[in-house]
Amino acid sequence: MMWSCTCDSPPIINLTDAFLGKGYAKEKSTLLCSTLEKWGWCHVTLVEDELDFSFPSFEKSTFLQTFSEDRKEELLQQGAIYRGREAESGSSSSQATEPKQSWEISRCCGKKGNNTFLPFLESMHSVATAVGGILSFPKETMLKEERCHCSSSSDAEKQTPCNIDLLRVFLYDPDPTALGSSPHTDWGTLTVVWQDNVGGLETYCPVHQVYNEVSPQEKKDETQRLCHFVVHVGDVTSLTLGHASGGGKGDQKVQFPSPLHRVQCPKKSDEPRISLVYFCYPPPPLSLATLEQRIQDHVVSPNHSSTTKVPYDSYYLLQNQTSGQTADNDPEAVYQQIREKPLGDVFRAKWGQVQRE
Repeated sequence: MMWSCTCDSPPIINLTDAFLGKGYAKEKSTLLCSTLEKWGWCHVTLVEDELDFSFPSFEKSTFLQTFSEDRKEELLQQGAIYRGREAESGSSSSQATEPKQSWEISRCCGKKGNNTFLPFLESMHSVATAVGGILSFPKETMLKEERCHCSSSSDAEKQTPCNIDLLRVFLYDPDPTALGSSPHTDWGTLTVVWQDNVGGLETYCPVHQVYNEVSPQEKKDETQRLCHFVVHVGDVTSLTLGHASGGGKGDQKVQFPSPLHRVQCPKKSDEPRISLVYFCYPPPPLSLATLEQRIQDHVVSPNHSSTTKVPYDSYYLLQNQTSGQTADNDPEAVYQQIREKPLGDVFRAKWGQVQRE
């Protein structure tokens, strides 16, 4: 599948200057904001040779090896969590199993240990932090940027909020008839994705009601070492910006949509798919109500309308994804129920809905 509809596709944005703190490179900053405001996702690239630090090498073979039997015990000892082929599903259908395996690595310093995946986790966290800076997110509000201190010997430091960001390393089985990830939106703030050249990630176009392939980006210049990522908006960001900008019952399309997406399993029998997905969340004690209040003065676009319609039924954060449940809950009522709750509690309840083991 290629780009299936007649809508424009999001541009590819080079964030190297933003990463280096060059005034967040005003032109690229404006382009990133307007792109996420319209589509909710985009491709970003970094020229590694121009950075003042080294990214780890994102090589498919490195990640494939971590799923071999002789590596599993080592990674478990390092603190990574293994989830098998029937471990989870974003679909509420009791029959929906997703043919994939994954490793889960927390950014919480008390759980990390000396983990093989840490360099990749930290590099993808830095991409999210740069994007958050460009979007003018207030510090320690939409993103938990500081390291947590839950393993510190200092009682005072232990009182600081923990970090619940997650890196997931996915291995999708080849299966020409199956979805590796059922349609869903991501619940958090931002998601940063690296995928191999097999591809499979697709986003939904609500205008033409079709899925479009998010094509893997190939290196076009062998003289440059490029890192390619996909960044997309999560439910918390879309809901927060929608309400902070006067969300109501009007017909104006919400800015910064949380894109519905899915993953197709590889079609070729000898070609599994690898992707790394970094899920960013706000500090767990904060609530949606607190985020909306804090971000009121930091809404990026001046074009938000007081008649913006907040599409509650499009956010999977507000849906019941428990196996065997029908989607008969009222998403707007769910929003009102969770609005004042600590988001850490909200996300833990959601993880309980999708985990099948």
